[in-house]
Amino acid sequence: MFQAIRWRGVLAGSASAVLLLACGGGGSTPAPVELGLAVGLTPSGTQILCSASRPVQVRLTRTQGAQVSVETVACPSARMLTGDHVLSQWEATPVPTEAGAGASDSVARPQSALPPPLLVRNGDQLLVLPDPAVQGAGQTLTIERVDAQGRPVESIASSGKLESLAYAGEPALWRWSAQVQGTTYVSTAAAPREFAAKDLGYWGAMALGDPVGPDGTRLFSNIAHPGLPARLLTNDREFRDVRYADLDGDGRTDFVSNVYGLGCTIIGYGKADGTYDVTVPLGNDGQCIGGHGETLLVADFNGDGLVDVFLPTYERFYLLINQGDRRWAESAESAGITFPDYTPRVEGAAAVDIDLDGDVDIVVASEVLLNDGQGHFQPMPEPFGAFRVFDEGLSVADIDMDGRWDIVKHDPEYGPRFFWGNSQGGFDDSGLLFGGQMVSGSANGVAVGHLTGNRLPELLLGGGVAVPAVPGQVVHISGQAPRLCLQTHERQFECSAGFFPMLKDAWSDLVMVTDVDGDGVNELIARYGTLKIYGAATAPAMNVFRFDLRDADGRRNQFGRVLTAKCVLDGSLVGMQAVDGGNGFMAQRDYVLAFQSGWCRKVRVSVATPSGAMTLGEFEPGLHELRRTVTR
Repeated sequence: MFQAIRWRGVLAGSASAVLLLACGGGGSTPAPVELGLAVGLTPSGTQILCSASRPVQVRLTRTQGAQVSVETVACPSARMLTGDHVLSQWEATPVPTEAGAGASDSVARPQSALPPPLLVRNGDQLLVLPDPAVQGAGQTLTIERVDAQGRPVESIASSGKLESLAYAGEPALWRWSAQVQGTTYVSTAAAPREFAAKDLGYWGAMALGDPVGPDGTRLFSNIAHPGLPARLLTNDREFRDVRYADLDGDGRTDFVSNVYGLGCTIIGYGKADGTYDVTVPLGNDGQCIGGHGETLLVADFNGDGLVDVFLPTYERFYLLINQGDRRWAESAESAGITFPDYTPRVEGAAAVDIDLDGDVDIVVASEVLLNDGQGHFQPMPEPFGAFRVFDEGLSVADIDMDGRWDIVKHDPEYGPRFFWGNSQGGFDDSGLLFGGQMVSGSANGVAVGHLTGNRLPELLLGGGVAVPAVPGQVVHISGQAPRLCLQTHERQFECSAGFFPMLKDAWSDLVMVTDVDGDGVNELIARYGTLKIYGAATAPAMNVFRFDLRDADGRRNQFGRVLTAKCVLDGSLVGMQAVDGGNGFMAQRDYVLAFQSGWCRKVRVSVATPSGAMTLGEFEPGLHELRRTVTR
């Protein structure tokens, strides 16, 4: 089971109407009570938050045109009117018994609040993302640009789809507005998100670990790796990928790095002084592990509490089972996953408990390898259909937010292809997103994540090079930028090849979405010539819940384990994620799982274990450490 041993965080604030009540009895002077009422639309319905400095009874009146309803509610309290998006006037007053005890006859009169709009800058355009909470209101909506005093200076009717507005070139605030029976309902104003690049100035793999640079910022694995002799990752070996994990159980971060052709796989064990003991693991033939390696995976595949390593290559797959004391046993053959000379060749991979039975499975190439919990694997029959599907990167994520894993495989020329998780535990092929049209060349890399602040995750694709005039023709590098695909509605995407500025003579391949600096806001990391971080100065108001899963001794070895977060108020899904031991194309995100919500203030989480789903308590926004107290 898992145990929450520490948490911290506070509820995000919200606008509300406030009144002071004086309540008491027995002839004594009533003590004042601060009462607040906040009502807002969410994707689930209307959320009502009543707050009070001490428990009181309140008469809650709702007015919808000529319809008036009254009920008595306790305060403080929170409730969700599921499926109800009707804009209304609200009134909170003390019940007669409270008034008879000396309560004030003041009244709180808030309106239903629309959620703030989400806008992102796309060159000379502003993209306004559709919001199901706003569209669910069923009203004629407008998006308004307002001045510093909150007065509208521009108003544009909303179509309910992705809106594209002209970028005025100066800072501006925007809000939703709706007119209902003579009453104007508005949201708080929000500034557009504008993404800018920070050039890290070095080339490397897409893995975020504990190494830090001279200025104290976290680094990605690179050819000048901190704590290693200069260019150790590249001297006499063709550096390919890196994974970070505590491989020897001493509480320090280690790494494993494979090769692409020349050289041997190496493992570096972190030391207290920041340097590494570097070793070369051997296969069963006594030789080092080389070959043309691709996406590495780290996870505890046999359930013994030690982190193992999966190394797929064009020649065959390897599985290094951790024996403890820095000893390894190459066990791919006994595990049933050697797959010699696999075609089409292996590229992307992911370590994730895909069937939610508590054991970490492997998705690689065109295989879904189901783990029996002892480190033996059974291939799922035809997970991608009757034919194998090539990719230059795949990602496992709950893309459409329905509580099931989906898989996206990215073709370097024809773009992404989705396989949606179904109720039978398999996957439904929806075909290529761009319908078979060639959209890029050598575009390696795919990532899924919440970059803009949208409720639905976005899709990020490596930009590659220009589309050749003749398929297969060699072209010069022309600086195609990473491609952003916004998920405007479930399973519907709007893609932009020009969202990020193009760079001349630079190739964009690897991409990853993660929280680099731990502030709860994700950035895009792209290998575009050199490694670059794309972030926005402004962020939407979000409640951020972060979870650090560890074993009973506090070690970070829960790679691939799945955590699901649901809102306490109505049980709606906030997100489902797995601790990243490799997912995508040569990529590894931050170990800590982060969930975002613009309205949910408390979540209840469950963790998939071999003994079943373990449901934990209620968590407020902040960082929470969860420890697994049993191994099976």
